[in-house]
Amino acid sequence: MMRVRLTTVLVIAVCALCASATAAMATEFKANAVGKTFSEESPGKLRGAGSGPQEFKLGIFTFTCEAATSKGAITGGSTSKLFVHVRFRGCWTNLLPEKSHERLSFKVAFRGGFDIEYSSNGAAENGAESTSEVALVNPSPVTAVVGGTGCIISWPPQRITNAGVKDPGPYTAATFTNQEVANGKIKQFPSGFQHKLEIHNEFLHLFAETEGGKCEEVEKTESKVGYYKGSLLEEVIAGNLEAL
Repeated sequence: MMRVRLTTVLVIAVCALCASATAAMATEFKANAVGKTFSEESPGKLRGAGSGPQEFKLGIFTFTCEAATSKGAITGGSTSKLFVHVRFRGCWTNLLPEKSHERLSFKVAFRGGFDIEYSSNGAAENGAESTSEVALVNPSPVTAVVGGTGCIISWPPQRITNAGVKDPGPYTAATFTNQEVANGKIKQFPSGFQHKLEIHNEFLHLFAETEGGKCEEVEKTESKVGYYKGSLLEEVIAGNLEAL
């Protein structure tokens, strides 16, 4: 009996590891909803929220946002692209002024959040104010204001892979984990479960700069080693979303 139990535990552990590895190396996004067919003309609508804090280093500032919400779209039942618009709340940076032991906190406010177009191979395109609601089109720079300083952070549109220019991928800017959540709306979810997608963002080597206000007094206002780290839990409204 002990041998059987041990074997069972080992099998479960191995399967869990396989599932995790598969989720991190997706080849496509899958979406469905009862009675609906998704397309560019009739996309599936997404909504999501941050899973834990969202961490940033942009220009000369490092800060954390307490929460995030998102909305977006998927334009097919099987596709390699996923588009989301993210807004952040409760963002604060701590600065240690020269000749002082007092650490001061300043609020960081994004001007409208930012847009991300994910590829199933782990790359991501980023910017703001996309002219399309289903894809990243003609994006503008992401901007944020640091309260009490007059400083403006500017993060230009860029493609993030965390790899070299010639690296063919798969990439690690975004990895994906499928979540199965109980849902009692049996007509929409006959199995009693809804499939959601957790996106783990680790955008590295970000270029950003700061200007205006007190930042004009800083010698180095640009940085090429910025980052964004945070997770988002996304779902198709009244439907399922997975990375396979």
